[in-house]
Amino acid sequence: MKRDASQLGQAGFTLLESLIGTVLLATIVYVLASTFATAQKSSTSTRSGLSTTETLRATLARITVDLRSASRVAEDSNSNGTLDDGEDSNGNGRLDADWNLQASSIMFNRMMADGTYSPPVCYFLSGDELRRSVMLTSGRTIQVPIARSVTNFSVSESGTNVTIAMTITRPGGVAETQTVTVAPRN
Repeated sequence: MKRDASQLGQAGFTLLESLIGTVLLATIVYVLASTFATAQKSSTSTRSGLSTTETLRATLARITVDLRSASRVAEDSNSNGTLDDGEDSNGNGRLDADWNLQASSIMFNRMMADGTYSPPVCYFLSGDELRRSVMLTSGRTIQVPIARSVTNFSVSESGTNVTIAMTITRPGGVAETQTVTVAPRN
């Protein structure tokens, strides 16, 4: 069974048809790749935003937990500023009444589960890092970074409430601020 020349030309694609098919395929691949790249860039941006939001939320939650057990007067039951008989409940030889609120830092003592007070706890901004420091019973202080890229940490007091505002700036200059108001223990 032989085919003539006219039938052979109809069985395949011409060069022009192959070229048009290749251009269409290349266009579809380019559109899909561009769409994928845009989606990935958007996803990275969204993850970065969530990371900033979550960092703010977690940091402020940690400070809130500490402040809810904080005391303005601690062991100084008669508010005279000196360690009197019966006031040194944890036996550390010092009056645990370290409440000190500044525009960009706060220091306090936490009431512990056994009714005694912790050594001073302090939150403060150091460069672009929010730090938490705790004085050990030995007198040594430990500082731990809590959050980075912090461009603002402000503390204010109104009546019995303490308000903390914190701003974190993401790469690219996008800043996000959250505020929390807490009522310390006393």
